[in-house]
Amino acid sequence: LASNNSETEIELRTQFASERIAEVQQLLQDRGVDPSGLNVALNNLTAHKVAIANLVAQRQELKSRAKALEDLFEQKEKELEAVFKAAKRELKVERANLKVQLAQAIANGDTSKVDSLRAQIAEIEAKLDALEAQEEAAEEALEAEEEKLEAQFEAEEEQLEAQEEALEKEQEKLEEEAEE
Repeated sequence: LASNNSETEIELRTQFASERIAEVQQLLQDRGVDPSGLNVALNNLTAHKVAIANLVAQRQELKSRAKALEDLFEQKEKELEAVFKAAKRELKVERANLKVQLAQAIANGDTSKVDSLRAQIAEIEAKLDALEAQEEAAEEALEAEEEKLEAQFEAEEEQLEAQEEALEKEQEKLEEEAEE
């Protein structure tokens, strides 16, 4: 929305300055004076208008790229979550099966099998803990990469805004000169 307002404002300012230049050109022509200097001013205004419009377009493109990357990161986060969720689910099912077998072994009084099953359950618990740690590390790495790209986009946007402001100031100067 802000870029549309900037474009509209730039368009209006340029149109106003162009009209003023045209009025002065007509006055000078009516008096027989060569208005070539005004043509240069008009060309400068037009060039600045095009440059600002290009910067606005670049900013829009930057925002589109940022949105596409944000969507991609969201998708990757969901995929990552799904992978870890499935792996945890498998381990939990395996643990539940082992617990059922453990209960049967205890009921049967099979102490060697009980010890073996307890060790397997402990191993699965360790795998679940390790999986949680891996998931956190993967999420943090993905988040860090996303933040890095966001910072890069913000820097690019600030650079474009600074260029746009400089061009707008130059255009205001040209408009003032055209009004004199």
